[in-house]
Amino acid sequence: MLTEAIQLRIFPPRHDNDMAQLLRLNIGGFSQARTTVPFKRVRRKILHSPVPRQMTSKTGFTLLELIVVIFVLSLVLAVSLPSFIGMGESKIQSDAKRLASILRYLNDTAISAKESLSLKINLQDKTIQYNGPDGEKTETFQALSSIELQSKGMVSEGEVTIFFGPAGASQSFQMHLSSDKQDVIIALNAVSGRVKIKQGEQQT
Repeated sequence: MLTEAIQLRIFPPRHDNDMAQLLRLNIGGFSQARTTVPFKRVRRKILHSPVPRQMTSKTGFTLLELIVVIFVLSLVLAVSLPSFIGMGESKIQSDAKRLASILRYLNDTAISAKESLSLKINLQDKTIQYNGPDGEKTETFQALSSIELQSKGMVSEGEVTIFFGPAGASQSFQMHLSSDKQDVIIALNAVSGRVKIKQGEQQT
């Protein structure tokens, strides 16, 4: 009984039903009671990621994707950059074609109509004056820099007048259009009557 009392003191029953769970053991003529402690199940908490599984997919770029992006950007720059660089040159090319068209008109009209026409070139104002289908016309060419005459050589200032008669232009000449990067030459051959556009020296 003493042993039982000690065991009950050490392991007091938590509930009334726990008394029925005491097992009696007879060891050496003494009655010894052993209390069976009820098993307490411990639940383990499983930590879950706060990010849903479908959200944990990779969000960065792979090496292959970066290579593809760089290639596409390089291709776009390769196509568009020459266009931006050539914007300043396209203006002078357009002026050269327009001036060549005027020279052909004057030469062909003078020959076919058997009449005299004139082309006045003002290098100071960078203008040309001629008789067009609708009367006298004046046009401006900002890139006009000089004219090289067969009779006088290079002229870069003042005014020059060229005559066109029934035989065409009175002399061969070259008109120069210059920009910061290039020089374009419009040449008229008085013998053949042909007008050509030539690329001059590239400016550096």
